[in-house]
Amino acid sequence: MPTWNAAAFLQEAIDSVLSQSLSDFELICVDDHSSDQTADCLASYSDSRLRVLTNSGQGMAAALNTGLKEARGALIARMDADDIAHPKRLAAQVRFLNENPDIAVCGTQVELFGTEQGSLIMPLESEAIRTALIFGTPFIHPTVMFRRSVIDQGYLYNVSFELAQDYEFWARVVPQFKSANLPRVLLKMRRRAAHSWGSDYRQRQQGFAQLARKALFNGLGVELTPEQNDAYKKLAAQNFRLSKDDFQACVSWAKRVLNDFPFEYASRESLREVLMARLYWAFSEAVTPGTLKIALNGLKDINGGWDRKFYLRSLGLAKNAARNALRRAQSNQ
Repeated sequence: MPTWNAAAFLQEAIDSVLSQSLSDFELICVDDHSSDQTADCLASYSDSRLRVLTNSGQGMAAALNTGLKEARGALIARMDADDIAHPKRLAAQVRFLNENPDIAVCGTQVELFGTEQGSLIMPLESEAIRTALIFGTPFIHPTVMFRRSVIDQGYLYNVSFELAQDYEFWARVVPQFKSANLPRVLLKMRRRAAHSWGSDYRQRQQGFAQLARKALFNGLGVELTPEQNDAYKKLAAQNFRLSKDDFQACVSWAKRVLNDFPFEYASRESLREVLMARLYWAFSEAVTPGTLKIALNGLKDINGGWDRKFYLRSLGLAKNAARNALRRAQSNQ
């Protein structure tokens, strides 16, 4: 549990871990040079399972690595300093990993609370996780538990990643190990006003996320052209203001993924579905009568021909093309 200036929530987070139904663990809190009451909060505990380490303010990735290097358990769980773990979280994940020795990484579903309510649903099976990784992180970071063997094989967080350090970590780990997400909600994830970052933060986050995606593709031996890489960036960032050239570049990128990704990474069927879903979403937002043919032909190529799902998506694209053309005409009046 890395922590930086989270004293207002830290006790609740620590208590949710120390009161777990599974009691045989160590809780490593890494204080990354906090300037609030974090140190006092940590010092107030007498539970011998709590180990407090300090970092010199080098950032999240460095604090995570400090904890990983000091961890003594065969299984390592992540936790954030402002979230709340379900009382049976650790027991459920330990039981799952013991029953599934081929799985190295295990996350869970989460419930949001605070300034935002709802839930976040993550893919369950290893292949679905691998395909989801193409567009974003397939785990909620503070829910994961993974085997020490991952760290022993040299996988640590990249300290050059100021943001999206978890995504870059999974871009290297997921292709090498089987993983899963439990279907149960085992963490309450706090949303705060501080999470409503401005456009500059989001741009920097997207920049680091794109570097993580590049690491994924490079690791799989797939090199993109500049046009394909630009299309990929727009699709992943949900920037669907696509030009006619963008439509063609998106189709070219999707074909490259479908043809060049190693067979052992994910099946063609799984890749095809995640690509079709993202292309249909992007094209639906931007399609016009002038780009409809490109969109339909591109989706048909990725889909491998006609079927009922493609037929329904084609009708949706045609309707959106007419609707988008009408909106443009009305805005120009």
